[in-house]
Amino acid sequence: MTKILKSDAMGIPAQGRSRRRRRQRGVSLIEILVVLAIIGALVAVTAPSLDRYLDALTFNTKTQSIARDIARMRITALIERRMLFFPQADDRGEAAYEGLSEPLPEGWAIEGEPVIFFDSGACAGGDLSVTAPGGRAVQIKFEAPHCRFDIEPL
Repeated sequence: MTKILKSDAMGIPAQGRSRRRRRQRGVSLIEILVVLAIIGALVAVTAPSLDRYLDALTFNTKTQSIARDIARMRITALIERRMLFFPQADDRGEAAYEGLSEPLPEGWAIEGEPVIFFDSGACAGGDLSVTAPGGRAVQIKFEAPHCRFDIEPL
C-alpha cells in the first residue's frame, strides 16, 4: 500500500517541497532590521517619559528622607536634653542643615521659619519649603507637639 502525502495530493513535487523547507529555516536580514527599527522607535518614544518618572521618583524619595530626618530631631533633642532648631544659622548667618542623614544635594534649598525642638521632646511645628533645581518644590508642614508631617506640592 502506497501512502499518499498531502503535498503529493496538492501536486507539489518532492524536490520542490525540500527546497521550500530549506529556504524557510531562518529569518532574513530585512526581518531583523524591521524588528530593530520597531524596538528603536519604542525606546525613542518611552525614554523621555521614563526620564521624567525617574526624576520625580528621586525628588519624592529625597524630600521624604529630609522630612523624616527633621522629625527625628525631636528624639535627639529629648536624648541630649537641649533645644534644637532646623535649619540652624551657622557662623556667617547662613542656614546650616545639621541633622540630615545626607548632605542636601547641590542646588536644593530649604526655606521657612525654623522648626523648634524643645528639650522635653516636643516640637513647635512649622512649615518648610524644599526646592530642587528645575523648579520642583514641596511644602513640609510639621504639626506640634509630635512633629508629624505632611508633604504638599507647591
